[in-house]
Amino acid sequence: FNKYHVAELVEANARAGTKIIIAVGGQDRNYDPRILDTPEEAVKRMDEYTTEFGDRERTWIIPGPDQVFSNSAEMIKALKEWARAHGTLFHMHSSEEPDTTAWFYQQYLYSPVGYLQQAGVLDDMTILAHQVNNTPVDLAILKETGTNIVHNPLANTILGSGMPPVIEMIEMGIPVAISTDGSGSSDGQNMLSAARLASQYQKAYHKNARLLPAQQVLEMVTVVPAKMLQLNTGRLSAGRDADLILIDLRRPNLTPTRIDNVVENLIWAADG
Repeated sequence: FNKYHVAELVEANARAGTKIIIAVGGQDRNYDPRILDTPEEAVKRMDEYTTEFGDRERTWIIPGPDQVFSNSAEMIKALKEWARAHGTLFHMHSSEEPDTTAWFYQQYLYSPVGYLQQAGVLDDMTILAHQVNNTPVDLAILKETGTNIVHNPLANTILGSGMPPVIEMIEMGIPVAISTDGSGSSDGQNMLSAARLASQYQKAYHKNARLLPAQQVLEMVTVVPAKMLQLNTGRLSAGRDADLILIDLRRPNLTPTRIDNVVENLIWAADG
């Protein structure tokens, strides 16, 4: 949710040769007054950053108005309208903490998902991080609208937020990817640790060791997010971008690794 240092992010990405999707933030309530925006200011910022950086290779600028708690319906609608006009994704944090979820019921008599539905921003181009606290109605809305969910287990456990109903979401056909959240709330950007914890928690909570096997978890950090982000990657196959990471299989924690256990070792024993 970057409003600042976008130029530095773009330049660092260019040097690294990687892909970057920058969700440009905005807040207009429940925050330090010094950083609050109006919807007009937030839209202007999107226009400026898109003009300056939108034609850079492997760089995408999208609206990312922080979290539902810190944005009015007017702000959310304005930035979603910008996203639709420019054909981009739209990203927010939603239903992360019990206190903020309770605040919505006190203020509006419905949940953050209901609030976003009323604002008309839920669709298959919207990506919501967390979505920990849900009602059956919330899940039905997410399914019906095709909204994408990003599960951040490291941050959720560190902050004591709880965990979303990942298994129920997947069984309903709601797209769920695994990620880390920001370093400030997850104490790192370790994707493999996040993948491992996501699976381990669901196995323990449901008392079922067969849930979220290694291959499915691997796809939740590769194939599923690539589809969410509309990137031509996620798999090594003809016609796709070959986005690669290198892992030293000779390290003690990955020994022995064989062709028949490489995926399991990657999820249960690797780190990085």
